[in-house]
Amino acid sequence: MNFDERYGTLDRLLYRIAFRSGTAQHAMADVEEIMYRDDLESISVDDPVFISSLPRAGTTILLKLLWNTEHF
Repeated sequence: MNFDERYGTLDRLLYRIAFRSGTAQHAMADVEEIMYRDDLESISVDDPVFISSLPRAGTTILLKLLWNTEHF
């Protein structure tokens, strides 16, 4: 099953708007920065933890497990 068969017309349109050019992504990043600036400035990150791996390797579940420990 290919991309066009898996997703409807609106899904495909939104995907193309978001990922075919960096313009939409940069614009959304700017909007998020404005919306959350005050909240983010009040957060202190002393010992950051970076999670990276190959796609579909379980990073989301690892992130959730770490968050649930309440140490992060």
